[in-house]
Amino acid sequence: MCADPWHQTSILLGCSGPGCPTVGALFKNLLQDLCWDSSGDRPSSIVTSRVLVHDPRTPPVVRIEPKVPPDCHRMRFNAALGWRWHRFTLSPGKVQILVQGPILVSQTSGAGRCRSGAPSRSLQEAQLHGDTVNQPPKFIIPTNDGEDGVEVKAKPWHEVQVQYALTDLGRPDGSTGGFYGLMRRTRFIKLEVLRRLFAEDPDGVYRPGLEGDFRDETLTQPLHNALASLESAPRPPGWNPGDDADLHVLEADSTMRTRMLLQYEKNELKRDILFLMGRFEQREGRLQVPGNNASDDIL
Repeated sequence: MCADPWHQTSILLGCSGPGCPTVGALFKNLLQDLCWDSSGDRPSSIVTSRVLVHDPRTPPVVRIEPKVPPDCHRMRFNAALGWRWHRFTLSPGKVQILVQGPILVSQTSGAGRCRSGAPSRSLQEAQLHGDTVNQPPKFIIPTNDGEDGVEVKAKPWHEVQVQYALTDLGRPDGSTGGFYGLMRRTRFIKLEVLRRLFAEDPDGVYRPGLEGDFRDETLTQPLHNALASLESAPRPPGWNPGDDADLHVLEADSTMRTRMLLQYEKNELKRDILFLMGRFEQREGRLQVPGNNASDDIL
């Protein structure tokens, strides 16, 4: 029987010891956790559910969907794409792409044979998306800064890296980015909103909008992005859909990962966004989302 030689996958899990599942059970669980298509029962589903054709026109654009389960520290797989080997490394928050050497078989040669003697598929069919990606493509990696994501062009033997999620705690003063840096930036945005909202003319008369629209997209969009960053933070091992949606894990340094409940930070950003978008109503002096009860006040 011919195996599919064009997809090579390795996965680093945070599990060891007698409590770990058997190889068969582990592989079954991996397919369930790693494959978006629940009907996929082939190892290649781990690759094909994450490397998708975004635009088949020349030059082709391939979209990377970097979904890494909580129990998985790193996924790495090789794929023959556009007549070259590509190595993809996915970890919580980061995508790495290395374009390697060309496929060492003539593109014009006839169909070969497997070790068993059975005819092999053509090289074009064996490649990932061989019917549409006929040259090394560009890549789009979605990020929390917008739906379009980041577009990159990887050159042979030059690895590109894209940070797509919030992973670091950072220093408490916000000087090194990460979670604290993100919260510091939202503080400055909120101060600017208040400055515009409570602007006064030279006579001391309150005139909202005098210093600019406090609902301007340049202020609201960064808050949307900040909320998306918080929601993109990795989950701790053992977390499953349906568990606490506000439980995340962030790296304090190279050796320590910290579990964090981000409920307060998320709720504050949601309230700010609702207020700036005008999606609220006033009830007895309180601002509420329409249809919610008194326990869901936004201010």
